[in-house]
Amino acid sequence: MRKNKKHSRSFRYSLNSWSYYQIQQFVQCKAKKQGIEVACVVPVYTSQTCSGCGSLGNSNKKNFQCVHRHTYYADVNCIV
Repeated sequence: MRKNKKHSRSFRYSLNSWSYYQIQQFVQCKAKKQGIEVACVVPVYTSQTCSGCGSLGNSNKKNFQCVHRHTYYADVNCIV
């Protein structure tokens, strides 16, 4: 969206300058209208904890492995 030249500069600026709180409110409002539940997650240690068991683990660039041998792609582990 940021590299789209079809919109004016002022319109692109207004899209890219939204606050995170405002985006969160829009998402919650639209999800409520559709009957979808939204869960807010505290981002502390989300890249270090296992989404399967909740224990701490190690990650390299692509893979994440916890002490209980659960293995995920690093990007998938933080959103599961």
